[in-house]
Amino acid sequence: MTGAPALELDVILTGIRFGLDDISRVFLAFTALLWLICGAYAHFYLKGDRARTRFFSFYLASMAGNVGLILAQDMVSFYLCFALMTFTAYPLVIHDGTPEARRAGTVYIVLAVIGEALIVSALILIASEAEGTGFRDIAGAVPASRHRDLVVALVLAGFGIKAGAIPLHVWLPLAHPVAPTPASAVLSGVIIKAGLLGWIRFLPLGEAALPGFGMLCMVVGLAGAFYGVLVGVAQDNPKTVLAYSSISQMGLMLVAIGTGLAWPQAWGAAAGAVLIYSLHHALNKGALFLGVGVAGSGTVFLGRGLVTAGLLLPALALAGAPFTSGAAAKTALVSLAGDPAVAWPAWVAWGLSLSSMATAVLMARFCFLVLPAGKDQASARSRGCLPAWGILVVLAAAAGWLLPSMLPMAGGTVAVPAGAVLSALWPVIGGAALFVAARHWIRRSVPALRIRIPAGDVLALAEPAACGLCSAWNGLVENAGRLRGSAVERLRRGAGAAARLAAAVTAAETRISRWITAGAAFLFLAVLLFRSMSGIG
Repeated sequence: MTGAPALELDVILTGIRFGLDDISRVFLAFTALLWLICGAYAHFYLKGDRARTRFFSFYLASMAGNVGLILAQDMVSFYLCFALMTFTAYPLVIHDGTPEARRAGTVYIVLAVIGEALIVSALILIASEAEGTGFRDIAGAVPASRHRDLVVALVLAGFGIKAGAIPLHVWLPLAHPVAPTPASAVLSGVIIKAGLLGWIRFLPLGEAALPGFGMLCMVVGLAGAFYGVLVGVAQDNPKTVLAYSSISQMGLMLVAIGTGLAWPQAWGAAAGAVLIYSLHHALNKGALFLGVGVAGSGTVFLGRGLVTAGLLLPALALAGAPFTSGAAAKTALVSLAGDPAVAWPAWVAWGLSLSSMATAVLMARFCFLVLPAGKDQASARSRGCLPAWGILVVLAAAAGWLLPSMLPMAGGTVAVPAGAVLSALWPVIGGAALFVAARHWIRRSVPALRIRIPAGDVLALAEPAACGLCSAWNGLVENAGRLRGSAVERLRRGAGAAARLAAAVTAAETRISRWITAGAAFLFLAVLLFRSMSGIG
């Protein structure tokens, strides 16, 4: 990692530093590009929306946080910008104000707060043993920390919520469908990459061998890659399908992170794979989300054929078709197996190979749902959105040819071998054929078999249980309140009875005291009378 901070502000907090290095240059390139294009798209997409000003206010604030955390060179400025991005993205999710949007916003903000708590805990532990707050200062602090394993676990979980790692992914498929299309594009294209960058900044990648955590990341990553596909194909909303696709793709990037944790000598090559995959996913996923908005608004102005091509190109790239950025990204990832420092288990290599076919199945499902079929008119909104979407599609397509020469990492470049064209093509064809065959079989043989998994999947199971627990707890509290009230009432009555008894005893004592006094006087007089009579006698 090279590059020195370009801006230092020592008068703010403990001193904050912003700058660029090899990692942040690539992240800044695709992040700034996607925010810019989606902003231009949103200008037309939200035309006539009464909450347009509010949307752009929070859009710009979230963008500032996203760009700021990429430029940050110390953990204080990183966290401040990360929090700014996180909380200002909430109004983007609930923009439409529908019950679904508010529910998605609630899930988003609850998980965001949990993630912030985990991240802050990790940063406090790191700062307690590091010599400073800069990334260079903390690079060696985490491996040498007494709390190393706890810090790594907190970082993985805290940033895993943002990155959509299973089982912390449930906010993505809820937030993406309800947010305005340009907001969905930046959520999936760049905001979730903030979690990935958090892993890169705060995990001891290249510094210490942590095979246990590395293997955990690879297992969770591959599980997420296939889980996203299995649940995604059961969805009916194209934006929900894309959300599960992001979960799947982020799982593949987590495999590269796990490789860097398990084999620190291979982190240079793994970092190159992460950068290529991040750029590839951001451009193509952004193009697909914006394409959903165009396809749903009428397409005659441009022609169904061109709109179909604009949707198919990024879909093929995500599936890893030859001569696309997806082929370069998957080649970079799979090539880690050839690194002498890496000893992948056989199931990792097999899982990565099969993930291309799985992605192709999911993209076939997406295309089936979104490709224009019978639109007769193009709205003014779709005409205004077309230029921004078209530019992003072209850039995403060009990335397949430019990536190998643009991203030198660890002393080399990533290129797709000529003989790899067929190996990249068969998963795409096989996945598409598998989807068509499965759909035909279900329609012909078992038409009643329509598996529908609600968006949020595990949340749909956990939510009733959580509601039941909350109801039980509320009932317990109410019963305790009633018991407490009953006990207090009994105590009050008992206190009243005791007071009355005390008053009666006091009165009795008073009466007795009077009788004693009278009796004593009577005896005294009797004695005097007796003595007087004795003297007379």
